[in-house]
Amino acid sequence: SHLNPITLGEIEEIWRTYFREDPMTDDQGRPVRVRPIRFHRDPDRFSRGLYLRYQLPLSLAERALTPLSFANGMRPYRRLMRWLVRSRKRVERVRGFSDLYSAYTVNSWIFMNEASRSLFDKLDAEDQASFGFDVQELDWRTFWTQVHIPGMRRFVVDEDDPR
Repeated sequence: SHLNPITLGEIEEIWRTYFREDPMTDDQGRPVRVRPIRFHRDPDRFSRGLYLRYQLPLSLAERALTPLSFANGMRPYRRLMRWLVRSRKRVERVRGFSDLYSAYTVNSWIFMNEASRSLFDKLDAEDQASFGFDVQELDWRTFWTQVHIPGMRRFVVDEDDPR
């Protein structure tokens, strides 16, 4: 909100710190290295690039190799197919996150909250105490690290035990 603003740079720092301390893991259980975020001006172009450069070739290779069911008994074939499927799904996930978050990264937003504040002020004291609402008191680090990111990890990424 305009009363308690936060920049994308500050959000990135919070996220990077969070994931350095509590990393996601790759398919082999190794921590995923946190890299600086690169913001792209055109999210559709970014998504198309991912599709054309990675997702399409992986999908075509998967489709071309799937009919070779006689090779199912061969370990290299099974390993290759697992790698193709995992890699394609990984690219799909990145594209999904790009679509989800691009509205926030390509625009500059300032949210005004006078209307919400006015509605809150009309509640009786008991309801105000139950539903505390003061964006000025919001601790962004706590919000991102204790609410948003764990919720994303559990409900979007479908991790078993996010912090």
